[in-house]
Amino acid sequence: MKLITYFMFFAASIASARAYKISCTTEPNQKSDYFVEAKLNGRIFVSDTADRRYQLNDYSFNYQVYMTETDGDATIYTEWGSGESLKGKYLWNDASYAPKKYTNHAKFELPARNGSIDLIVPEDLRLRTFRGVLVMTNIHDHFGASVKLNCLRYKIAD
Repeated sequence: MKLITYFMFFAASIASARAYKISCTTEPNQKSDYFVEAKLNGRIFVSDTADRRYQLNDYSFNYQVYMTETDGDATIYTEWGSGESLKGKYLWNDASYAPKKYTNHAKFELPARNGSIDLIVPEDLRLRTFRGVLVMTNIHDHFGASVKLNCLRYKIAD
């Protein structure tokens, strides 16, 4: 009975949802000894119900972390670590997320083998461009950062 109830909730949530295609890349002007290059593509379904649930569908994600050094006017990038290309069918946002900094945002915990990676996006996706954040923790047992993302969204359904 629980499975049927869950399926009915899922079907009703998706049926009354707005759907967007999103594409995010890291900001080019990062101020750090490390530079993160990341790309995320997928679709987000936003439930029109009061619980404001979000689902990330058909997503792909990959990243590289580079150490940066300067030699005169040149910046030298040395690859420090990279993440596997993640692909997934669907991922629900963390409904218990109660942020102090990123209020009015939804958090998705991306499945990563080399640490913890959270995708933070605004709950209001009416703007065509928006800022997201990757919170990377314990990457390859050492690296951590909050990396800003420049994102585009495309409406794909009503």
